[in-house]
Amino acid sequence: IDDAIWAARGWMVFTTGGTTAAPRLFRHTVHDRDQWAWNYARGIWATGIRPGMGPMLIALGYSPHTFGWGVHSACGLLGIPVIPGGSLDTAKRIHMLEPVRPAFLCSTPSYCMYLACQLVDRGIGPAGLGLSYLLVAGEPGATIPATKRRLEALWGARVVELYGITEGSPAPGGYQCKVTSALEPYSDHLLEDVQIWELVDPDTLEPVREGQRGVTVVTNLYSEATPLLRFLVGDYTVFSHAPCACGRTHKRAIVSTDRLLAGAA
Repeated sequence: IDDAIWAARGWMVFTTGGTTAAPRLFRHTVHDRDQWAWNYARGIWATGIRPGMGPMLIALGYSPHTFGWGVHSACGLLGIPVIPGGSLDTAKRIHMLEPVRPAFLCSTPSYCMYLACQLVDRGIGPAGLGLSYLLVAGEPGATIPATKRRLEALWGARVVELYGITEGSPAPGGYQCKVTSALEPYSDHLLEDVQIWELVDPDTLEPVREGQRGVTVVTNLYSEATPLLRFLVGDYTVFSHAPCACGRTHKRAIVSTDRLLAGAA
């Protein structure tokens, strides 16, 4: 889009985290926002999170990072109340937990672990706060079995993941359903109707066959502001079209591949 379109129907600027290089800037339009919110809502619904269960505490900075804004927008569509904890420090977030009693906590896996440890240090058992779900993204954790089990034991809640990448347009490229978040090897359903996901050999960048390990490539099909063709995400996984008990038919990215690969060998 050019500057005139941005001035007429621009929405917000986002950036990548800058983990491995300088942050990349992206600007998105109102069209992108509307599509993005529905895609997040679909992913959140698949995890088993429902309206009427309680509010969502978003313990993320309301900065130019896509995850918190996506979940906030989706909660508006789903009818889930939001506690915007972005500007609160950890002590104030803890102060909100007991009187407000959120049903869902949205953050990174590492912060969920840190927050639980801070609660324990204060003599508060995280599992006694009544949370049902930890909705996480932004880093590994929900798909690392030992980390997932520890988080679930600390909080007495199910850990579920939304998977994506800022460059691929602000949408969760994948999500865990109630089935895939409970079974190892963990896997994410991919939103094949709004993005094209491919797997390529990390050395030759040639496509690999289904069942073979490769690195991810994404093309988005809906973004007005950032139409991106075949961006090399670079995450290792294995794709599968095997039926899922939840009934969804989009292919899945098998996240914890060690067991799968050992079985294939």
